[in-house]
Amino acid sequence: MNEAEVERVLSNPDNLIMSEELSTILSGDESPTQSLVLDGDALACVLVRGELLDYACRAWKFLLQVPMIEFDRLLDLPSIEFMHGDKKFSNADDITFFIEDGMSFLSLQLNQIIIDGGGSSDE
Repeated sequence: MNEAEVERVLSNPDNLIMSEELSTILSGDESPTQSLVLDGDALACVLVRGELLDYACRAWKFLLQVPMIEFDRLLDLPSIEFMHGDKKFSNADDITFFIEDGMSFLSLQLNQIIIDGGGSSDE
């Protein structure tokens, strides 16, 4: 990850970096509830950046600030989900954990789970 980009993001933590198109896809509440779920245990997190990698597969790359997470929590590769309002993302891949200025960050690729009223399915 580019150090200058990390510094720019950290210097303005209240602003989410996202294109208008992605903002429309993730739209909903002005301040949606965000949580990282590890094996069913929800942790508060802040979405720093979201990038849609593949629209057809609903594959996303997220950068999350997770204040209460430590690296050893990720060692056994738990089930990982990200909740953004009413949207659910799962099937974690390409996971990177780092600490910058005492804050814990998690970069990971996830697929959006489409909930169709009768259950959920990957799309």
